[in-house]
Amino acid sequence: MIRSSTIRHLLLAAALTLGPVTTLAVAAPQAAAEIRFTGGVWRGSIGNTIEVAFREGGRDQTISGVLAKLERYAMTLDVEVAGRSGTKVIILGDVQSVKLVDGGKSATGSTTTDAPAAGSGADESGGDSTTPAGSGDPTMIDLRNAPGATAIEHPDTAGSFSGPREDGKKTVFMLPLPGMVGVGFRHEEMERLEKEADKLGPGQVIIMRINSGGGLVIEGDKIYVSLNRIKKKHRLVAWIEEAISGAAFTALFADEIYFMDVGTLGAITMFSGANSATGRELETWLEKVFEVGEIGGRHGHVIRCMVYSPLECSYSVDEATGKITWHDDVSGQYVLSVKGDNLVFNATDAVRSRFAQGRANTEYDLFKAMQLEEGTYVVSHAGKKIAEDWKRTIERAEYEVPRLIMDFQIKGASRDPEAALGARINAIKKLLTWWDRAYNVMAYQLQAPPKATLENMLRQLQKDLADLQKARSRERRG
Repeated sequence: MIRSSTIRHLLLAAALTLGPVTTLAVAAPQAAAEIRFTGGVWRGSIGNTIEVAFREGGRDQTISGVLAKLERYAMTLDVEVAGRSGTKVIILGDVQSVKLVDGGKSATGSTTTDAPAAGSGADESGGDSTTPAGSGDPTMIDLRNAPGATAIEHPDTAGSFSGPREDGKKTVFMLPLPGMVGVGFRHEEMERLEKEADKLGPGQVIIMRINSGGGLVIEGDKIYVSLNRIKKKHRLVAWIEEAISGAAFTALFADEIYFMDVGTLGAITMFSGANSATGRELETWLEKVFEVGEIGGRHGHVIRCMVYSPLECSYSVDEATGKITWHDDVSGQYVLSVKGDNLVFNATDAVRSRFAQGRANTEYDLFKAMQLEEGTYVVSHAGKKIAEDWKRTIERAEYEVPRLIMDFQIKGASRDPEAALGARINAIKKLLTWWDRAYNVMAYQLQAPPKATLENMLRQLQKDLADLQKARSRERRG
């Protein structure tokens, strides 16, 4: 469950990442732009309104928007989704075609079909590339340890990367995200791994292994900001064991989702106190998850059904073409959600409806499902190390904090007033250190005394101790 009495943090996050479509487009309207793709090259300007066909997460997609930014590995479009402004980042290696939209901001765009394709194997110097012909998308990995459940461990660990690999290979990171969103499952670990991936350059692969029943809205707001930034630089994948509520919201940021056989994803219900959110709070939340789903290439109504139980949803599969048709009622071939239930996907429906790209129970199976090929990627355990570091911090807090509270109660009951005050001051100082090290663990998991209360107690105890020591000093002198 996501619990919160307010969604102001969510609205702030949205304000930071969304804005008018024209904001970026008018920044450099005369800047020339050249987009190379399989079979051709499009030439125009930043600020042109274009239609881009691309393949993302195993699906062919088309989107129109204003070309706001063009970088070496990706383009950014300003788009409108469900009447709201947003951005869409497209990896150049995924692009299949680009054309100018009639009535766009400029009519200077042109397309030719004799250019080298992005990711086709030709490098900038004109030399041959080792990328297999036709691979197009840079999504391959070294799987020489294929029989095992995990792939080859990169010799680097968290904090040791100094720049791109000399052999040009990309790196795959696995980040376990377990437990309560906001406690075991936090944006801080995502950002630590982001820094490691950034050292290797854009286009690394970050896999979020999610096993969580949900948690705090305020943490979801922070994750919103972190993942919107991360997915613009790296290939972001969600691997699902359990992703309910806030954990499902997190998974929707990934351009690719894979399920374990036991995987579940959905029920993104916001709670206000003990009750589900209503009114404007609910509407804002519905708009937010709809937007995240649509920009991630998923049907917005399906996402709404995860949030709002009165909605219904079903889908049909054309046996001849495999085309998926979504229905906002129960008239489809496969019913996903009926009135009174918040939609929760299982692995079968997620893959059959193409909401997810595949199934995998081991890392090796996952890499195969992601079509990662031998010799082009390596695997770093930096993400696992980051997750393990935080797990140990939680375990240490769970062990020490109750004992510190006991020390405060028992040692603080000493017959010697000075010893009692000293014991309580020592215990409070250590508890305050834990508030700085693991705020959410203290607040939401251990229900420790509030930090402000401890600080007030500390000041009073220190004053009492000083007064006692002065009185005893006077007694000794007298």
